[in-house]
Amino acid sequence: YDPNNNYNTELRLGPYSSMKFVNAVATLTPSGQIEQIFVDVEHMNMGYVVFQFFKNCEWQYVLVDTRLPFSIELKKFLFSHNGSFDVMWLALLEKAYAKLNGKYHHLGALSYEDILIDMSSCTLDKIKLAEPENEQLVNSKKLFSVISNYMASKTPHILVCVNKTKKNSGSNMPETGEY
Repeated sequence: YDPNNNYNTELRLGPYSSMKFVNAVATLTPSGQIEQIFVDVEHMNMGYVVFQFFKNCEWQYVLVDTRLPFSIELKKFLFSHNGSFDVMWLALLEKAYAKLNGKYHHLGALSYEDILIDMSSCTLDKIKLAEPENEQLVNSKKLFSVISNYMASKTPHILVCVNKTKKNSGSNMPETGEY
């Protein structure tokens, strides 16, 4: 990962990827906030990289080797990747985040919001527009004022709109969120 270079921002899911993880990365990448996570990529040619995450209200460093889970039979990475064999930043980032949380499969249990906080150190406030207590906020057109106040403050904010889709009846697919 080189923030001064054009890097591959194509984010692809592998068969066992966490969609919430990839969505959080996709949220932070355009603003450049993802860059603070990459602590040491200078030693990638020596077989390791170092990341930092804001877990439990403090920055924690995670060192991972550069070996990645890959299926020879399927000829693809098993987890998230950038879609190119010469660009590995997403796969290594997911590996580090999985290590921080115990293992890859634990990422599926984390919320999109928790992943955003762990990667950005930003505070998170939710405004659920469909909730009855927020109906007046939407109908009176004060929502823009609330958002403007957040964006004008000195602390960093990320504005995200979430549209949750319901589980299809008769489908084995879980409820997902499009972020």
